Amino acid sequence: SRLPPRRRSSRRAPRGSKRSTYFLDSQTSPGLPQLCVLMVSLSLVAAGGYYLVMAFEGKKEEVVRGFERELEGWESARYELGNSTFRVKYDVDGGRAKGEMDVNLVTGPDRFTHVLDGNGLGGYKNTKFVSGYLPEGTVQLPVFGPSGPPEAASFTIEAVDPRGVSSTLELGSYGLGMLERRHAETPSPRVKCPGRQGGVFNLGTSRCDIYKRLRYVCVQVEPAPGGGGWRLKEPEGEPGRFGCASAEGWEPATYFKLKPTVKLAEDGEVVQFEDEGDFDKVQVHLRHGDDPFFYVERETADTLNFGSDASELETLAAVLLAIGSIMSIPPLLMFYNMCYKDDGRGDTAYHPVGMVGAVGEGDLEEEGIEMPM
Repeated sequence: SRLPPRRRSSRRAPRGSKRSTYFLDSQTSPGLPQLCVLMVSLSLVAAGGYYLVMAFEGKKEEVVRGFERELEGWESARYELGNSTFRVKYDVDGGRAKGEMDVNLVTGPDRFTHVLDGNGLGGYKNTKFVSGYLPEGTVQLPVFGPSGPPEAASFTIEAVDPRGVSSTLELGSYGLGMLERRHAETPSPRVKCPGRQGGVFNLGTSRCDIYKRLRYVCVQVEPAPGGGGWRLKEPEGEPGRFGCASAEGWEPATYFKLKPTVKLAEDGEVVQFEDEGDFDKVQVHLRHGDDPFFYVERETADTLNFGSDASELETLAAVLLAIGSIMSIPPLLMFYNMCYKDDGRGDTAYHPVGMVGAVGEGDLEEEGIEMPM
């Protein structure tokens, strides 16, 4: 006794009923591809708006104008620096090793001059002093021993300005090595610590030990008031600091990461390094406090990247906005049609999204189903 096939109603749902099969149409129903296109188009529009704001701010033009202002007094400042003499004295481990380092005047091109050339900026002449390395064998190995912290080296600069006025600049003491114990990345910290973080996984503390060595000490100087020789220049708002890197808080010391020869070590175990002999390669750099280099470094957060011209940013913004706007048209039309659909007689009926797939009263009556009151 098979049931007779269900008779489909040919009666059209009354106008204004809640029945809708629009969302069952696979050609027009929203899906993952349409949503992805919409998200990509919105991202392009947002990026275009960001670059448009950057173009209006004119960051590069502002940095260039500031650099040109700083450049106006640089010629006289570099002349005074270049006609002075400097001697660097070092003291390692409280008197264990003392001596003097050769200091040379450097006026040739460096990374900063290449950056200026790439941005079409001229008129700057590099002038700084760079010392030689510590004598070979000055630093005793191993630097990172189990007995205590690494050795420290203190530096003093004896300066004589063009008028023959002498001055002594105490740069302070700095550790020849630095050990940073960081959280080891997970999962697989024993693999990620040496592989991604460049350290040694400490089996005792389960931390990632990062080893560094002192590479150079860079300071900036300025003429002392009243023509009294040279003195260390402290950037505004940074008392007690006179280094050359704004991103590092104007700390004078710069450390380079070492490459260990092992991946795992017990706590307190002596670790060897591939560049073990580089601990003596420590230099002292000296620059004039009015060097335009410091202005550009501060304004670019040590990247020396001037950014793009306003015209380039405007072009890029226009392209992104155009592509994003065009890509957003199909998914936006689809979402519009999800709520508004032509009923076939020239009228447009609103179908709330929450009522999709609802059954009209007329259909229930056609099937002989009584509606509850």
